[in-house]
This record gives sequence, structure tokens and C-alpha cells, in this order.
Amino acid sequence: RKILWKIHDQLKNMRSHHCKVFCIRIDFHINQENWEESNLSTLLKRSSAKVKTKYKAKRVAYVWAREASRSGSHHYHAVFMLDGNKVNRATATYDILTKEWEKLGHPRPSMSRSHMIASVVDNNFTDAFYHFSYLAKVYSKYLQPDRFRNFGASNIKPSEQNLVKKYA
Repeated sequence: RKILWKIHDQLKNMRSHHCKVFCIRIDFHINQENWEESNLSTLLKRSSAKVKTKYKAKRVAYVWAREASRSGSHHYHAVFMLDGNKVNRATATYDILTKEWEKLGHPRPSMSRSHMIASVVDNNFTDAFYHFSYLAKVYSKYLQPDRFRNFGASNIKPSEQNLVKKYA
């Protein structure tokens, strides 16, 4: 599935920039009365800027997936990836995301586990990737209307330095 490739791609690219990558998965439910299609984009843009400022970080990567319920409502699952040398706890990042989501009129999101991933593929990477693969689950994806995007991701490119080292 394309979303699994996107998750892997963004993890790999973040690892090319940082020797450690801190990742958290958060689930965002919506308030139907306040919902606008631009809400998730607004959240990602505002939160990324605030997280970068707070941690003096150069980049924030993310992958999100939209899921529908039988009731016709929907919710989002998202994974955020940050420089593990600057961020090693989920609390402050979760607080920023929560405040921005609540400002848009939606209920408090729920945080799943966090992971610290090293620059090598090991059990931590495998465990995190398995955890994040939940975003690609097929169940409930078929309920999505065709006209909506069902997933998206940041566009973090790999480090040029590491590409040069790899092919030198």
C-alpha cells in the first residue's frame, strides 16, 4: 500500500538527517459541527511551526490517514517524526497538537505510544514501523468517499550529505 511506503520513506529520510528520530502517533477525532476540510492542513501547518520554534528544529515530518466510521463521521491517525536529539518526550509536542486541534473546535486527541528510532534498522525501528502500519489498515478505508484524500505526508527529502557518503 502507498501509505506504508510513505511512512517508510519519511522515517528513512528523517533518519538521514538525524542520528535519532522521535516519533509519536496521535488520533484526531472531529466535531462534525465545526468541521471544515481545511482543518487538518491548518493543524499540520500551525503545529509544525510551533514545534520547530519550541525545539529549534529544522524539520517535522508526518504521515496521516483518514478513516470513516459507519456513522458517516471520520477521524484521523497521524504519526509525527522529530529530531530525537532535541525531542525525547511526547508531552510538549502532544500539548501543542492538542491546543491547535481544540482551537479548531474539536475534541482532545488521544496519544498512542511514542518511539525513539536510531539511524540503523533494528528492533526499535521494526516495532515503530509495525505500530505505524495501523494507518494503512484496510478496514474502514472502503467507507471513504472517493472525492476525499485518504492519506497524506510531509515531503522531507533525504540528506544530500548522506547521499554523497552512500555513493562515494
